[in-house]
Amino acid sequence: MPSGPALVEFDRVGVGPLHEVSFAAPPGAVTVVAGPVGSGRTTVARLVAGLLVPRTGRVLFDGVDITDVGAPERARAGIGWVRAQPRPFASLTVAENVLVAASAGERFGGPDAPARAVELLDRLRLGPVAGARPATLTAAELVRLEVAQVLAVPRRLVVVDELGPALAGVERAEVVAALCTTASAGGAVLWLTAPGPLEVDAGHVVLLAGGRVVGAGPAPAVVASVEYRTLAARQVIDR
Repeated sequence: MPSGPALVEFDRVGVGPLHEVSFAAPPGAVTVVAGPVGSGRTTVARLVAGLLVPRTGRVLFDGVDITDVGAPERARAGIGWVRAQPRPFASLTVAENVLVAASAGERFGGPDAPARAVELLDRLRLGPVAGARPATLTAAELVRLEVAQVLAVPRRLVVVDELGPALAGVERAEVVAALCTTASAGGAVLWLTAPGPLEVDAGHVVLLAGGRVVGAGPAPAVVASVEYRTLAARQVIDR
């Protein structure tokens, strides 16, 4: 586990494919949770977001037990989730989707919301499609819209459940950098991915297999481990 106080912590969590899973993600860093399909990566995301309650164990946020706290309360506490399948409001334009996210809740709404929305539209290159409906967007534009909605309010923790293959090259690097600003600002990023080359500058890596933690520690050591390299090789073979 990372040393120092954790921003989010799993304490012997069990539900679905997960069995007695424990790990911690500290503030000011990106923590990667890597595992093959079926290892429980998306279950981790749903648990952090408050859409799933563990059968056993606890989920803690900034030292507070949030196991039974619902998704809306967690969002208000600063937890955001970039989902593998974006789900914008279909009846709203791109700009309206981002503005609604920027205006969400009493804590963040107000006169600054439009400026935040405009800044994100520009940073994530959504300006040219600001007036378009989600149904007309490309897969890459939908991912960028999802990220803009998550970052439209200050986040203490951002969970990234796969960016998918739609983003590539410079465009992907820009989105990764935008998401990692949460960590550089003192929050944390929990990056869920398949084993392989890391696309983020991670402090720690937690390796899942069969719903259990089979490796955890500083990123260079875990990525160089036999367990990580074996699972990464299997991913390539299974494709």
